[in-house]
Amino acid sequence: MTVEPREMAEEAERHPRGHFMASSGPLKIDPFAVIDELGSVPPFWADDSSDVMGYWVVTRYSDARGILQDHERFSAVGAPIPWVPLEDPLLPTYSDPPEVQKYRRAVVRAMSPSAIERLKPRMEEVCAGLIDGFIDRGHCDVVAEFANVFPITVFLEFFGMPVAERAEFAYWATRWLHDRKNQPEAWARIREIVAAQIEAKRGGPSEDLLGVIANATIDGELIPDKAAVSLASTVFIGGLHTVPMAISWSLRHLARHPEIRAALVADLSQCESAAEEMLRLYAMALPKRRVTRDLTFQGVDMRAGDRVLVSTPSAGRDPNVFADPHHAHFDRPDNPHMAFGLGAHRCVGLHLARPELQIALRQWHERIPDYTLEADADLGFQGGVPSLSRLPLKWIAGARR
Repeated sequence: MTVEPREMAEEAERHPRGHFMASSGPLKIDPFAVIDELGSVPPFWADDSSDVMGYWVVTRYSDARGILQDHERFSAVGAPIPWVPLEDPLLPTYSDPPEVQKYRRAVVRAMSPSAIERLKPRMEEVCAGLIDGFIDRGHCDVVAEFANVFPITVFLEFFGMPVAERAEFAYWATRWLHDRKNQPEAWARIREIVAAQIEAKRGGPSEDLLGVIANATIDGELIPDKAAVSLASTVFIGGLHTVPMAISWSLRHLARHPEIRAALVADLSQCESAAEEMLRLYAMALPKRRVTRDLTFQGVDMRAGDRVLVSTPSAGRDPNVFADPHHAHFDRPDNPHMAFGLGAHRCVGLHLARPELQIALRQWHERIPDYTLEADADLGFQGGVPSLSRLPLKWIAGARR
């Protein structure tokens, strides 16, 4: 879409503005191509067909870090983009310190590195079984048959939800993320699903993440029903979408860059660093903040109540921080990407997401080292959280490593 700044400093007038992605709904072009075209530029004002008021967009690494670490001037409360009034906000997403830390403590122990370590054998089992189920066919839709099944199966088992209802859960999470018009309906349905589970697990053993949340305490008291449901619903949405898309974008990149893929296949010990590079290149977190008072930030005048969208994928491609930022380098010595956010709102699920992506990359390339993207494939780009609806890949059937 076309964007024009509301108020900009002289320096800002020089940036190559003109395009940014809509914050909801289908896109005609690759969202990461839009991010690359825009580059690392001063903050600018964007109008958005899926929003009602417009907002600031921040792309530079230093600007993103400054905003995400300053909750006093840039609050997460009342900051959704697109603006859709909801009965109850997402927690801890739309809360500020010290409340955000209280909600995080309700889940962080259950998602600690040691807790996730115990899940890795199950991750390996699910991932290998899926790939072995379609490898001899010579083709698959990665999104539908792999990325939307492997991590979601693992997550739902860990979360404490019935895996048999995976398709319905994924449907409502997708509606929430990409369908602004029906977002209230999707949020209500997700909360309804989660509320039934929370009620059933109150007072019982905390054997899964839902049980932990249902019985968490805040300030010495059992977490209120609404807060428990909102917190669990937020985790639910994140767990059903971010890792599937990380896997999909990663395999698409490697399909388009066979020389990089060949290097990975030759040394699969690089899968950990490869996962970090894919997270940097294809970060999907777009944190939103609300300006709490009139202020000047990096030469632009922002008003109290203005919203700010922080583009972490843009920050991950900032040449002032990352050498050769638009290309994957698995030997990158330092990779301080913001794929999991920053500050008080850093993603609580990062210890689950990282090994799932690493395992997906290793298991896939152990079995399918050489593959290509179907010619002229319609990948179904989506805005908001940059997403693919389809990723048809093909390979020579039976050509295992």
